[in-house]
Amino acid sequence: MVNAVRVSCGTAILCGLLTTTGFGQWIEQSFELKPGWNTVFLEVDPATADADDLFGELPISMVWMRDKPPLAQAVPQDCVGPNDTNCTPTENDRWRVWVPIDSPNRPAHDLRIIPGNSAYFIKVTQPTTLTVVGKPSPTIQSWQSGYNLVGFHVDPVDPPTIGKYLEPAPALAGARVFIRNATGTLSELADPTSTPANSGSAYWIKASATSDYDGPLDIDIASLVGIDFGRMQNEHALTIENRTASERGVSINYIPSGSVPVDDESLPQKAGDVPVLWQKVVPEAPVGGLFQWTAFSQTPYSDTFSPLGAVGSSHTVTLGVDRLATGAVATLTESDDGIASSYQGLLTLRDGMGFRRLIPVTAEVTAAGTNNGNPHGAVAVASLTPANGLWIGEVSVNKVAWTTADAETWTNPEVVSCGCENGFCQNTPDAVNDELPCSSDPSVCQCPDPDLAPSLDRDIATLRPTSSAFTIPVIIHQADDATTTLLTEVTMLFEPTEPGGSDGIHVLATPACVDCDQLEPPHTRSGQPFAPRISTAGYAFNDDTDLVMNLAGGFGEPDATLTAVIVLEPNAPLNPFRHSYHPDHDCDNAGECLKITRIMQFTFGAQPTPADDPASFGFNALSGEYLETVTITARPASPCGCDPSGVCAGGATNDGSTCTDDIDCACPPPTCVCDTNSNQCVGGAGDGQACYDDRHCGCEDQRRYTTQAGGTFQLNRVSDIGTLNDVAGN
Repeated sequence: MVNAVRVSCGTAILCGLLTTTGFGQWIEQSFELKPGWNTVFLEVDPATADADDLFGELPISMVWMRDKPPLAQAVPQDCVGPNDTNCTPTENDRWRVWVPIDSPNRPAHDLRIIPGNSAYFIKVTQPTTLTVVGKPSPTIQSWQSGYNLVGFHVDPVDPPTIGKYLEPAPALAGARVFIRNATGTLSELADPTSTPANSGSAYWIKASATSDYDGPLDIDIASLVGIDFGRMQNEHALTIENRTASERGVSINYIPSGSVPVDDESLPQKAGDVPVLWQKVVPEAPVGGLFQWTAFSQTPYSDTFSPLGAVGSSHTVTLGVDRLATGAVATLTESDDGIASSYQGLLTLRDGMGFRRLIPVTAEVTAAGTNNGNPHGAVAVASLTPANGLWIGEVSVNKVAWTTADAETWTNPEVVSCGCENGFCQNTPDAVNDELPCSSDPSVCQCPDPDLAPSLDRDIATLRPTSSAFTIPVIIHQADDATTTLLTEVTMLFEPTEPGGSDGIHVLATPACVDCDQLEPPHTRSGQPFAPRISTAGYAFNDDTDLVMNLAGGFGEPDATLTAVIVLEPNAPLNPFRHSYHPDHDCDNAGECLKITRIMQFTFGAQPTPADDPASFGFNALSGEYLETVTITARPASPCGCDPSGVCAGGATNDGSTCTDDIDCACPPPTCVCDTNSNQCVGGAGDGQACYDDRHCGCEDQRRYTTQAGGTFQLNRVSDIGTLNDVAGN
């Protein structure tokens, strides 16, 4: 039926050892049933959970499963007692029953769906094999006060004893254990501490209290449900805790997947193995420490867990998917229903003392992509188109240059000793300190050791480290046609095929979207419609209604540079120098409002930055170097400059020549300057005061100041939608 692992159970009393030759997201668990009663523990959720489909064609006359109410409602009801060695299931003991469709008792049967992580009594009339194809069940074992019909998640090759497995749980330590033979007779184990807890077998165990004990390792339920990286997710945090009083060595391995049930086209078919990576989370590691990813195919995860309650008893393992890994290439298929194939596999957790838990892992894929300099692989593989979609991230600015007039770099002809001169720090090695007022406290200049820096010059263009970094959130979209835009705001919405219908497509919409009133929120939050909206105040465009800007250059490829040129005119609504309620910044007079030009450059790297080493670098994560040049131009007080017609006028020596701004016009030199000989202002509102450059003198003549900032950036793809505002009729 399915090319997967086969597991047999070969004794009359108990289902035999659950042997394994290969596992996957889909497992074929097989039980060899003898005439009479058989006890089995089903570890998987069947792909076909309908009881008639599972049992209907086999010589099975009856299947019993004990119905457990929630622990809070559990009432002790013992099916077996100290002297009751011939108990048979009865309707009044919370049992659910399946019988064949032609049975006279059929109207009374109520066991219709077969869940995993459950134990069953199965009665057969002749030898047969029950084969169940399914996924590892994520259900957590629950124990009620009294007798419980249960099985264990144990290593089929080297299982622990029943007593050792139950020992960490106070409600189960030293519990009485019973087994049932083919005639229905119960017998109590004389010494559970020496009896193996066979995989696939079921036992009657008496608990002294309710418990949620699921084994010596506690695994977060989100992981047990299955690790699905989908099409976009890069990482998953897997948390494991040692629940025992002894140290345990924990290992995690990847096992290739079995085949998907061939008769179910509604399920994604297997495209190949999931290239899973792991990375330890080390809380005491220094900030910015780089922890390398390790492929399970190269080295399984292993670590030592301290006893419960001690430091190191709980560990978090970060799992990643390397979508660009060598060897991940697979033939992709799509069913008639449009369901694409996916990578499928399984992780196995062991504690070295007989415990074993299975976790499904999957990743979706679509089209073939390229390597993009990914450090984990070297070939093109089945993946998303490399860069299309919505990217969000941030720039971390940690270097700046000193502000310059006309971006000049100049050196003082005389070596000036470091210190406070004319009320300002001069010749210090740090851009943060140079030019700061210092008359009241000379120590703010932070002068270097003269033996280390005896003759620093006044280089005011070199990028120098800042004392701390600040971040700028950025939003970038790459369309299917490779058009790249910088956004200030975007919202994810849903466009139904029919009004109010559930079929449709997701849409990325900006405030400029047309016909967006027909779109709907794609999610709910606390029962209310919810549409994710992403915005940034890290930059603004000239018009507050223009929230999209085309970018120039290459996106994503190593060493490619993407450039944005943002110009805020003096009267732009979001110009930070404009203030309607301040007379000095209402733009009514010349020189009050300033024109701002920002050139933002993103140069992509071939390796992730040391601060963050994502698993899907080059695919869903990109990083590199950032450089921004900021130019601030003051409006001239004189009529000389570039007039609205684009020619120089008002007294420039090149009057009549074409221009783009006032800097292109050769206007007379300003009369207000900072005299570099006396370090005093000449002319202007600050005449006679100490100065370092013209900015301290209150000059109103046209000035242009340029500075640069640098750092790093990181982008993460949050959606693979390659269009913006793609709405019907738009």
